[in-house]
Amino acid sequence: MLYVLLGAAGFVLLIACANVANLQLARAHARAREFAVRAALGAGPGRVARQLLSRASCSGCWDAVRGALLDLGRSVV
Repeated sequence: MLYVLLGAAGFVLLIACANVANLQLARAHARAREFAVRAALGAGPGRVARQLLSRASCSGCWDAVRGALLDLGRSVV
């Protein structure tokens, strides 16, 4: 019985990972024109990579702050 639950949990995790990958692919496809414009204006691959990493890290930090604030709000109530 435990192996069935472990398999089900693994399957749900696999579906969640596929969903996240699909969302990332859709986001990259939507931003392809932006990358083409940046490349046409002379931005090198390093510059584009830095912009992507900085945007992702800012978004991650902001999401962490929002999550912490939500957690604080729930623990007080």
